[in-house]
Amino acid sequence: MTTWKDIKDGLCEVREHDRSGVYPAMGRSYYNINCPFCGVSTRGYVWSIGGGKRCPGCKAMHDSIGQTHKLRRTVSAPRPRTS
Repeated sequence: MTTWKDIKDGLCEVREHDRSGVYPAMGRSYYNINCPFCGVSTRGYVWSIGGGKRCPGCKAMHDSIGQTHKLRRTVSAPRPRTS
């Protein structure tokens, strides 16, 4: 399962996800997100997607800027951080 620490440490593959439909209704606006890794569609509410939305199919993490992060199967040494 992908975590924010995995994303921060550079251990994930990143792909753009398809987001469709923002349906405005006071607090109920949402996106339909299609996972680029497994193809499962899920609903992410606009007000909560900033914290990430996990794919129910493959456990990848969808973020608010249109990217999906999934932990690589073979994890190599983490990339060194630069300041």
